[in-house]
Amino acid sequence: MRVASKTDRALILRRFRYGESSLVVHALTPRFGRIALLAKGAYRLRSGYFGVLDLFDTLELTWRDSRTDLGTLAAARILCRRRGLSGDLDRYRAGISMLELARLGAREKCEEARLFAHTEGALEGLQEAAVDPGMALIAFDLGWLALSGLAPAFENCAACGRSSLSSLRSPEAFFSHGGGGLLCSTCRTASRSPGEQVVALPWKVVQTAHTLATTPPEHLPRLRLCPQPVVEVGQLVARFLEYHLERRLRSRKGPDAPERRGSRGKLRLR
Repeated sequence: MRVASKTDRALILRRFRYGESSLVVHALTPRFGRIALLAKGAYRLRSGYFGVLDLFDTLELTWRDSRTDLGTLAAARILCRRRGLSGDLDRYRAGISMLELARLGAREKCEEARLFAHTEGALEGLQEAAVDPGMALIAFDLGWLALSGLAPAFENCAACGRSSLSSLRSPEAFFSHGGGGLLCSTCRTASRSPGEQVVALPWKVVQTAHTLATTPPEHLPRLRLCPQPVVEVGQLVARFLEYHLERRLRSRKGPDAPERRGSRGKLRLR
């Protein structure tokens, strides 16, 4: 019995060689979520896949499922090419980090239209180069956290919900990764338990984080933010991700990780 084929738009999340001339790709699709496909003969010059299955581009894929988790790619064509990311090291690193996080958040063979749109929009923003790559990555991370139900609280206390914390005239804000974001003074005192880390932040950093978390991607180029608070927000969000993922992303290890570039200071533990 012939298996019916499926067609959907896709972003290649990662790929690796299979045998002498074939390629295995993991892709994110709006209707089917994360899928794994075998592209037979992809490295052959006359293959229809040669130069098509690239990272960052929006593709249209047609494939057939199999009894295993690895489907068979039947056709592929480019819908939107984004060569600019491969030609700039900072944009390339940010794009790779976005794809890695998207892969971790994507469910297999389930609808992921919102995650696909979020990832595609972020990659398009990098292609247009209208926003600093570091700031674009922070905005992507915050959007990913929101889609995953893990958005950190930057306005109200994450524990009790008390609002307008910035109006209390405290010289600094207090943020807990395990607690889910900002803490008021009462909840900060209650959270002082072994293993619970609370960091002290300037309010400017909190305001910058809130701005990046609530600004639509298409409006990011209009923002005029001070560079240093943006760097500190990048550190904060990176640690928040590490805490909730219980790991550091491979693309963000080492001194050249996107959120570490340009950083001189450290967030203080309280």
